Amino acid sequence: MFESLFTQPQLIHITTASRLVLTLKENVSEQCLLQTMDGHIAEFIVVDDSGLASGLIARLHPLLQLNLAPFDDAPAPYLTPSLLRGLGQGVRLFTGLGYSLSLCISLLRQGLIIYIEPEGAQFRFATDSGNKWQLLELEKDLRLFGGPSALTRAQTILAQPFDFETSVQGLLLALSELDMVRRELTRFACDNGIESQSTIIDMVASLDRQLHRRQQLIARHYQQSAERTHWHYAANQVEHSDLLQRKLASYQSLATPELNAMVEQILVDDNDDSLSLMTNVIPI
Repeated sequence: MFESLFTQPQLIHITTASRLVLTLKENVSEQCLLQTMDGHIAEFIVVDDSGLASGLIARLHPLLQLNLAPFDDAPAPYLTPSLLRGLGQGVRLFTGLGYSLSLCISLLRQGLIIYIEPEGAQFRFATDSGNKWQLLELEKDLRLFGGPSALTRAQTILAQPFDFETSVQGLLLALSELDMVRRELTRFACDNGIESQSTIIDMVASLDRQLHRRQQLIARHYQQSAERTHWHYAANQVEHSDLLQRKLASYQSLATPELNAMVEQILVDDNDDSLSLMTNVIPI
């Protein structure tokens, strides 16, 4: 899960109506963030210090930065439906359904504002994106989130057991899939902004090494399966003895009697020469 790659939780003290401004870090490509839009990119949980709600625990996507700014006037009416959250409850930030991901990312590049207003032991949350970004309660988050597609596909392949009974065509298909996934990992790692995230780079490198070892195993098995008809025979033994006997009988039936007699005589002469060599050996 890509959620484990979120930043460490940070405590934000809030006593008055405020604005949380989410923006992309500098020199970060939108293509990089596009890989993670299947799930939430931020999470906020209400905490307390002295019996009253006084702060938030925030966890963000590592490519995002968060700034806290005061908001003198109450943000009412809200531009989107607001959520009222109590102690221990929280919200997650998703892209709105039915909106282009590129549009959502452009709004994030400009600065996405999350309005927060304390109400006793609770906080009221809202955004200014007009439903292009959606705040969802933690307990109602039923979206499946596997992280970037490249990482998810790599982890899925590695989780599958290797079937040694797979046909040659199946092995060739597995090799093609591994090659495709490794190329996707390379493209994902080369996106701008990824180079500065050591955690993501280490995960990509580890997945690529595991995929490479699996690719070597399947390639070796594919080569052996293509060259051998059966594991009990050597790599250069491609036919069974009964098949060779039938072929020899076919050649003898097609050849002339004189040719068969000459072949038999050659075999007899070779056998006699071998016996004479054995009898002439002087024991030590």
